[in-house]
Amino acid sequence: MTYYPDLAPCDYFDQDNLIAVGWLDAAHEFPKGTLAPERYRLLADSLAQGCMFQPMISPGLHSCELCDERHLGANNLFVPDGDRCFIVPELVLHYIRDHAYLPPDELFVALDKCPPFGSDAYIAALPR
Repeated sequence: MTYYPDLAPCDYFDQDNLIAVGWLDAAHEFPKGTLAPERYRLLADSLAQGCMFQPMISPGLHSCELCDERHLGANNLFVPDGDRCFIVPELVLHYIRDHAYLPPDELFVALDKCPPFGSDAYIAALPR
């Protein structure tokens, strides 16, 4: 998978205002810690619902570069936040669970105020 530091612009989709969260690889350090269970549930539920509403999709499968186990992902979660949109790969749950990755607080603030996935308000807030 392509690496982007957390909260850096993500140009993977050639779209303005996308902000990377959880685009990890083995060559770069990343924040580690323990994520509160309610935040993990919020993110897991959001991925389950939100990945059905991707305005852009990535070609092919991506595997975890941090371990020998085969974990694959192809979907991304788009979380609008005003004039920007966080983009989170579905492998983020594996990174949290198995590699102690700690996503930035800004993602959870945006998830808390995100319109329901699939709603007109959510669709309108996505990048075009």
